[in-house]
Amino acid sequence: TRHQPPLPVRVALVSTSTALCTPIFPAIGFINASLRVIISDSNLRHKLNGTIGTIANIAFYYVLPYSYQYSSLLLPFAISNGICAGVGYATLDLVSGGPSSKIMKNPYITGGGIGAVTGLIAPHLLYGQLYTMMYGAEEISDVIHACTSISMFSQISCATGFVAGSIMYPILHYPIFGVEGVHWVGFAGVSLLLCFGTAIYIYSPEKQLPLEKGSFVRPSQVPLLDAIIRYDVNAKNFRTFSISTNEWVGPCNLIETCKLTAEEVRNYQSSRFSRKRYTFDNQVLALLSSWDSNVVTAFPDNLVTVKGEKELQHIEDIFFRTDLVVDFIMERNGTNHIPFNDRADMLLQYGRSISKKKLAQRIKATEATSTGVELLFILRDYCENKPLLLKQNDNIPSIDFLEKWVRKRAPGIILYKKDESFSGLRLTGESVESQLDLLMWKSRNFEEVHDHWVRLNNAKKERHIAHVAAIASGVLA
Repeated sequence: TRHQPPLPVRVALVSTSTALCTPIFPAIGFINASLRVIISDSNLRHKLNGTIGTIANIAFYYVLPYSYQYSSLLLPFAISNGICAGVGYATLDLVSGGPSSKIMKNPYITGGGIGAVTGLIAPHLLYGQLYTMMYGAEEISDVIHACTSISMFSQISCATGFVAGSIMYPILHYPIFGVEGVHWVGFAGVSLLLCFGTAIYIYSPEKQLPLEKGSFVRPSQVPLLDAIIRYDVNAKNFRTFSISTNEWVGPCNLIETCKLTAEEVRNYQSSRFSRKRYTFDNQVLALLSSWDSNVVTAFPDNLVTVKGEKELQHIEDIFFRTDLVVDFIMERNGTNHIPFNDRADMLLQYGRSISKKKLAQRIKATEATSTGVELLFILRDYCENKPLLLKQNDNIPSIDFLEKWVRKRAPGIILYKKDESFSGLRLTGESVESQLDLLMWKSRNFEEVHDHWVRLNNAKKERHIAHVAAIASGVLA
């Protein structure tokens, strides 16, 4: 009996093959329903006499391709059919005494009978419940229950199951009964693996569904929706950074793809419809959510959100100031120096809509701000380790004063680790403090940094006085 597979394998073959063939059932059901309408109406039967070929053509050239195209949506039905067919076969096998009995060799009982029972029980007891369990689609489940309450639906589904089971019986005959001289693993086992693998492929959520742009974003692309351009201090270049995953995701030119995908999502979600539109990272959920709003509450973790362009630009500006300050501090700490013109050209290439003159002013202002930030972190270190040196010098500004000075010159700059959570973000390692720790920054001589900061402050005051004097003289003249 080694050629005949054991009961669990036979049950698995019936269940898996039934689930695999589920997308064919709508085509058989369409033929069944069409014939019922034609046969019940004598006038219609007379007019459509000889059009069986047309009905079959519609079923197998239109209904069947669509069934396989949307097979991901049929997964709860496939599982339900597989469960019912498997339980039905196991029950019949045990009651009749095994596959060698006459009942098990009767295609109308074992094939058509199990199929008819599956067509009767699965839609009534499992379809709706499984759809709600898997996708939270309560409205769709209500529609299924409403359909199953119609007597004609039960008749069609039962007849469809009978036809499908009768067709499947000869296909499964040899895998179930085995072939003399061939071990069941080499035939039934391989057949089961093929069925299972094909079913996984057909019902895979990765299978492309015809969806509207912006309704679905692949999980691998979700981090790109909230991507910005950042200056990588280590690489000395601009790269694309995802603020949702807190990771570098690619080169600078990747931002164009990120913006395009994000804009598609914004356009889809902002469209004026009676029902609010949502974007998912799962194709089946994206499609079902347009029919059933309960899907949104059932799968909040699969929802995809995207920040507005202005908010992303604001966050990008904050990182621009933060990263450039770190870069200037590290340059004074002995890292490779970037010439001023090269830095300006690199920033212009980065794509900011700003003139080279204004950009030069911004670079110089940021460089001056970085001196104040450097002095601030040296003072913080002195407060912890050398408090006496600070008390001996009354000309040293307080930490509070320096913080206000820095934040006024660089609004939004992420100074400390405690500042890394803002705008709903939970970043780690992106503040000036974190980056300097990561880059193993060593502070310069305190007097040198302090004197440099004082000179910058005095120079700014002198420019301000000269500017006011020029305005006053112009008014008086």
